[in-house]
Amino acid sequence: KVCNLNCIHCYNASGKRDKNELSLQQCFKVVDKLKKAGVVAINFGGGECALRPDFIPLCEYIKNKGIAISYTTNGTTFKIIEKHLHLFHDIGVSIDFANSEKHDWFRGRKGTFKQAVDALKVLVKKGINNEIVTCLTKLNCSKKELQKLYRLAEKLGVDSWRLNRFRANGRGIKNEKMLRLSKKDLKNAFTFLSKYTNNSVLTPEP
Repeated sequence: KVCNLNCIHCYNASGKRDKNELSLQQCFKVVDKLKKAGVVAINFGGGECALRPDFIPLCEYIKNKGIAISYTTNGTTFKIIEKHLHLFHDIGVSIDFANSEKHDWFRGRKGTFKQAVDALKVLVKKGINNEIVTCLTKLNCSKKELQKLYRLAEKLGVDSWRLNRFRANGRGIKNEKMLRLSKKDLKNAFTFLSKYTNNSVLTPEP
């Protein structure tokens, strides 16, 4: 739950570290149980997991158990994981607007767009499985905004662009009126995106 940003849509309302967070040894025990249960992959998502001091040792333990790791990051902590990219099966970097000012406002801190783009450039260059991850909201669901994001994905040469629909949880509850998609918004967005579903545009929901 710990995070260094203040994204207006955050379903966890992430920010401060939870005082009841599991210790590293407790995490190891959870991984052992997952392995025993036949789990083959784990996905780490927001807050910003790399802010946990023992995140890399945890990932090393998971990989040594033969479990694949997917990681979604806001890009600001990329330097922490950059020397350990071999631990990850794939890494997604969150970008919600192709415009730096809009993205930085949405994420609550200046400079986050550049950090996200820089992280993706490294991932592409090093051949690490990668994707842009976008939260689809009322603010970026227009054809104009989606086209800009698609062009950014093409320019960066990422493997895929994944869009997840906004849900009013966590901090998103307070901002639901501004972010919630109407049925018309969804229909228009997915009609537009359907043109690109064969070009590594991923929309997990129907």
